[in-house]
Amino acid sequence: MASKYTLPDLPYDYDALEPIISKQIMELHHKKHHQTYVNNLNAALASQASALDSNDITQLISIQQKLKFNGGGHINHSLFWKNLARYDSPATNLERSAPSLKDAIEKQWGSVKNFTDAFEAVLLGIQGSGWGWLVSSGKKGFLEIVTTKDQDPVTGPIPVFGVDMWEHAYYLQYLNNKASYVQNIWKVINWEEAEHRYLNGCVVFLKKRLYDAFDVDDEESSEDDNDDDDDDDDDEGEEGVDDALEDADEGEEEGKITAMREPELGREGPHIFNGCSFGGSSCCLFTLYWGKDSV
Repeated sequence: MASKYTLPDLPYDYDALEPIISKQIMELHHKKHHQTYVNNLNAALASQASALDSNDITQLISIQQKLKFNGGGHINHSLFWKNLARYDSPATNLERSAPSLKDAIEKQWGSVKNFTDAFEAVLLGIQGSGWGWLVSSGKKGFLEIVTTKDQDPVTGPIPVFGVDMWEHAYYLQYLNNKASYVQNIWKVINWEEAEHRYLNGCVVFLKKRLYDAFDVDDEESSEDDNDDDDDDDDDEGEEGVDDALEDADEGEEEGKITAMREPELGREGPHIFNGCSFGGSSCCLFTLYWGKDSV
């Protein structure tokens, strides 16, 4: 039997976001609303497994909307909790916690104020229920403000952070004054997490291009490959990737690339970000794995 999705723990206490978001809202939002999405997702997956066993195509088709809605609810909320930080904590300081993201925002919108004004306008323009996101999209990694309806997750572009605009996220405290919720949410945005997500994607995109260029199998497929000749080819390709990444590090002095070490990737390697370039074209993309242990 496949493992089930579970409700993730919050990285802070329920009252940590007060006075911006009340303890009551956080408890209901996490323990009730998010838990319901998790329960319904697991139920839909169980129904899907049963339909697959019985080859019931009609049932499989009917389940897809439940998977999308509840799976999206689980993904979006798991991201949202990490998007937030204790009120007045260092992580909520954009300039100190997210210098690279701040630079990118200023380059894209002219100033942080212009960005927050634009983001707030988009959030307040959402009709019904949905989410507002800062995402990275396109080969040059342009930042963009987008919305998703109901519990649809972001697909294609990579979310840097998002804001829940369902009424259950704010109504018990702000009532119909949605604008105050939108204006205050900045005081508990976890810019440190946003910076991490912003930086994390560039090296993944760059390394994928490098591995493709040097024809190196990914780690998972390499483990299953017992062919010594292929292993030798991969070793040579790995050396090529390492050389290219070293060249990328050297390019930092020219102001083209900034790099840092990040053990979270599972292997030590540079994260390339902030207008990085490789092979003549710039790239600054982000990655998010939608698996159980990644959101």
